[in-house]
Amino acid sequence: MAVLSLESNLAFESQHLLHYLHTHNFERWCSLSEGARGELGFLTTHSTKERQALMLREALRVGKISFALRFFSISMTAEEAKKRVKDELKNFSVIKEPGKTFFAKPRITYSGKLNGQQDDTVMTLQMALLSQRCFFEDPKYERFSAQRPCSRPL
Repeated sequence: MAVLSLESNLAFESQHLLHYLHTHNFERWCSLSEGARGELGFLTTHSTKERQALMLREALRVGKISFALRFFSISMTAEEAKKRVKDELKNFSVIKEPGKTFFAKPRITYSGKLNGQQDDTVMTLQMALLSQRCFFEDPKYERFSAQRPCSRPL
């Protein structure tokens, strides 16, 4: 069974992807419904970005994440792909900017897009960790429990 965690921030991307699955008779899947008002998809907010960044940091700290023995990429060599992931992880930062006025709260951003760098791989990894935890811990997904491949998230 496939568990889909589709971002639902802009327009209707998640609904378009789900429509594609239906029209192509894709079976045995479920989509997280963590969007605004419980809509399909995953709404990424400042709070979710903070949570997923902390989850990734902790998973790395305790050694819960590593490259698979048969790690591969369809667009580059395995070594190039590993280097890209490592570089994105090294560049990922918590950026704290002062508020625009004396009374304003500081602005905190979670990003690896410093000096023109990309952070797509790290953001995807973070979202996967948060989605996994959501799927395994939220009671609304229990009806899929017989099809859950393991019992505990990372």
